[in-house]
Amino acid sequence: MLRRAELFIEDVKKEINVKEVYVVGSRARGDYLDTSDIDLVIISDDFKGMRYIDRMEKLSKYRRAKIYYFTFTNEEWENPQSLYIEEMKKEAKKLDELLRNLES
Repeated sequence: MLRRAELFIEDVKKEINVKEVYVVGSRARGDYLDTSDIDLVIISDDFKGMRYIDRMEKLSKYRRAKIYYFTFTNEEWENPQSLYIEEMKKEAKKLDELLRNLES
């Protein structure tokens, strides 16, 4: 599933400048099942000034089954205005680090 997420992000990078990608949810916590989806947080300042729904729509053409994503600017991620984002940050793991661990 991490490899599928990596391919998804490679496609997304054709559309926007991605600063960072985090895995959240069960895949980040390690309590996932083989059938679990993967939840990603995509950080990009290209989202500045965009409504959340417009961000999601912009990336929807790259969607893949069982890959779900949240979109934030760096400011929104670093200085969260909601408990929801704060909770995501607590369990977030960088996608590139998880991929490196797979290769080790």
